[in-house]
Amino acid sequence: MARMTRALIDGVLDIGGTYYLPYRPHATTGQFIRAYPRAAEFAAQKRVINPALRFRNALWDRYLEAS
Repeated sequence: MARMTRALIDGVLDIGGTYYLPYRPHATTGQFIRAYPRAAEFAAQKRVINPALRFRNALWDRYLEAS
């Protein structure tokens, strides 16, 4: 499932699209950054609003924590 999802994401990104952020983080970090180039800005703002990171989820842990 993860391999198929990554292939589908690549196809969508190749035609200029993006993908829905599902509850299963199958996309690679590279795919995520390519689809959501402003994610680092979001992460920075989240740290301002929620500095203790009390509100977080798998998406944050997988893709944004290091941003």
